[in-house]
Amino acid sequence: MSNSIAPPAESFSRRWTAVCAIALGTFVMVTSEFLPVGLLGSIAQDVGASEGRTGLLLSVPGLVAAISAPAFAIFAGRLDRRMVLSGLTLSIALSDLVVAHSVHLWMALAGRVLLGLALGGVWTFAAAIGRRLVSQDDGNRAAAIIMGGISVGTVLGVPLGTMAGGLMGWRAAFDCVALLALIAFVLQAMIIPPLEASERLTMKSMTGVLGIPAIRIGFLATALVVAGHFSAYAYLEPFLAARGVSGAMMAWLLAGYGLAGLIGVWLGTWASSVSPRWALAGAMLVIGLAIATALSAEAQPAMAAATILAWGAAFGALPLCLQVWTLRAAPRNFEASSALTNTVFQSSVAIGALVGGLSIDHGGVGKAWMIGSGLALTGALVASRKP
Repeated sequence: MSNSIAPPAESFSRRWTAVCAIALGTFVMVTSEFLPVGLLGSIAQDVGASEGRTGLLLSVPGLVAAISAPAFAIFAGRLDRRMVLSGLTLSIALSDLVVAHSVHLWMALAGRVLLGLALGGVWTFAAAIGRRLVSQDDGNRAAAIIMGGISVGTVLGVPLGTMAGGLMGWRAAFDCVALLALIAFVLQAMIIPPLEASERLTMKSMTGVLGIPAIRIGFLATALVVAGHFSAYAYLEPFLAARGVSGAMMAWLLAGYGLAGLIGVWLGTWASSVSPRWALAGAMLVIGLAIATALSAEAQPAMAAATILAWGAAFGALPLCLQVWTLRAAPRNFEASSALTNTVFQSSVAIGALVGGLSIDHGGVGKAWMIGSGLALTGALVASRKP
């Protein structure tokens, strides 16, 4: 039985507009999550903390989201999904405003805890809600648009934040993203129709998803690659600065990373339609090789730049490839698998950023990138295994 709501003809355009409003929300969510990456040095200086400690701004939301995702899936019960999603989007706006006006690191971390709560819920419900807004035949397309918002936010959030921070300061960058989140909240509250829960999730249904071999392989590979990615990527700014890359050049390089990520979204969509397993494994392999190559190309700036662009394309494809993998593996448990995917992804973000921060404080940026490359390459090997 389908969870889609067959839309009447007169509401067709409105429902696709609602899908786009959800995609805007997922874009803002991920942009908010990764915004500190390109602004880490400025934030650390302003709040009087080391760059390693300031990296907690990335770790904390991931840890909170890892816990809140399954909790939201279970305790949201029969609540109207429109109210749940729009409320979570409003929480993202409030989180960004708290960070923007923080004068101490602990204040900014409090705002990031709120973001982590919202992350867990949005990742769990967004794609599932989008699939229900349209006909069954269009469900995958709606989910792809919403997951595309996550992919685009992942690769464009950092360069856009870096540019905004360079022009207006890091606080103004967070204020701008908060405004976007408020716009997404208003659109979602006005356009998404009331949606009752399609099923009541329980702990048994959540753990049952883990009994699927393909899910276990995908989650293990994802944990390794995402942790490896953020061991390096969370500290991309100090890595480039240590190699003499100017602020202006860094902004252009990150913009190129973002544009490459957009190409990666398209490539990931195509590759996943051919083979979800090899699409996921291929994206993971490129991430691991790109980190290793950029690290070894210290004396060759052009080579380092090219590998960072390839890295952007691969990571742009990763969230979409992962979502297709889990959808194929557990088509009847989409909300449950989405919640668990978020738990794996966000806990790995937190672990990776934490490992990278500790490595920087005790061994330098190069050590963090070496660890990141090793984890990502191991994850690619796991993903290539046939369930």
